Amino acid sequence: QRVSKLWPEWKKQKRGDRRLELAMSLFAIEEISEECLGKEAEFVLWFEKSDEELRSLAYLAKAFAKMEEGTISDEYLDQVCRFEKETRACALSSFFRNTQDEKKALTFLGKLNDIRTPEYAKLWITRYFYKKGYLEEAKRQVDDLSLGSHVSHFLSEMKLKIFWRLGEKKQAREIFKVFWENKNPEVEDFVTSWLCYKENQFSCSPSSASCRVLSQQNEKKSEEFMSSLQGLALYRDAECQQKKLNGRIKKKISPELLSYFGELTKESSLKEIYSSEQYSEKIRQDALYRIISLGASNEIQSELFREWLQTPVDSWEKYDLGESFYQKFNKVEDYKNALKTAQHIFSWRRGKKEVYMQALSLYELGEIKSASDLILKHEESTKPISHRSPASSKEKIDTYEKLKAKVFLLQGRSQ
Repeated sequence: QRVSKLWPEWKKQKRGDRRLELAMSLFAIEEISEECLGKEAEFVLWFEKSDEELRSLAYLAKAFAKMEEGTISDEYLDQVCRFEKETRACALSSFFRNTQDEKKALTFLGKLNDIRTPEYAKLWITRYFYKKGYLEEAKRQVDDLSLGSHVSHFLSEMKLKIFWRLGEKKQAREIFKVFWENKNPEVEDFVTSWLCYKENQFSCSPSSASCRVLSQQNEKKSEEFMSSLQGLALYRDAECQQKKLNGRIKKKISPELLSYFGELTKESSLKEIYSSEQYSEKIRQDALYRIISLGASNEIQSELFREWLQTPVDSWEKYDLGESFYQKFNKVEDYKNALKTAQHIFSWRRGKKEVYMQALSLYELGEIKSASDLILKHEESTKPISHRSPASSKEKIDTYEKLKAKVFLLQGRSQ
């Protein structure tokens, strides 16, 4: 069992003297199942009846196990503070109770510095911030976590994703290089596939280290089929390099993926695949990106764009779809729809990259002052209060001149 295997090292590193906290950390990074965490909590409730603080933690663990499903058990949370109201578990139960109400949850998170936040809570909060689009906050949590061996792969993966999402692609590639050089087997497959796919998702990049590594990994492996994400990433990279998949790689691609690849030149087939539940979610999502990005008819694209605009952007999947529209509209110089797209994305994620997406569209529409003011407003709002001051005329002129170069860099066009 994973908890038993890591428990001696966890104690040795003086990360805590409670096995249940280790189990909660592993559950927070999806290393153990809900059932496994439940058993660890049940053991405490049955055999540690004299330790009221530990019993509070066990009830929190039972509620913790249900959080991702959006069905937090209030009955378990009610029990957390029943024995001792001054415990960390009791303090944290207020946050966990309010995770479905984003404003309340974020308000409570602002108070977490008042208590010694345990590792399992920091890990879960990091994932919560990332999932909700609060990348800067997620990055602060990651930076605050010490690098225990049991969470090193999670922190490496999270850092890479955060930097990539922030538009800081060079830093993301550096992180990949570091953990690849360290040969961390636990992060290799998924992170390598994810980064290789992202490199070519909206436009072709020069041959990337992640795609080279992914290809080498799969050539060396046994004859088992690779995952959908691996196959999609390698096929797209081969397209971008104007090459065919080599024979050894092709043998490891599943029949489902091979069937999909055979339909890629047919626009009508792509729409059928996207609408069909016979294909996996990853393949259907890839078909959708191709419909938008790789030359679909205006009729199909317009229908999909209307649907996207009518629903809130509340996940990275919807964000990526929006970014796909944004790249497409810029490519065909439809800057009005590019601006609509950027503004809809901004309703969910209000970072530097999203500000510059809007600014570029405004710039291309000839609204240079609006573009510049948007940039300056964002830069001023992110400065410490003591450093804020009205922008001078020279600053505004400099912003006009640097605007396109900055946006191109953020969008990865010059990387």
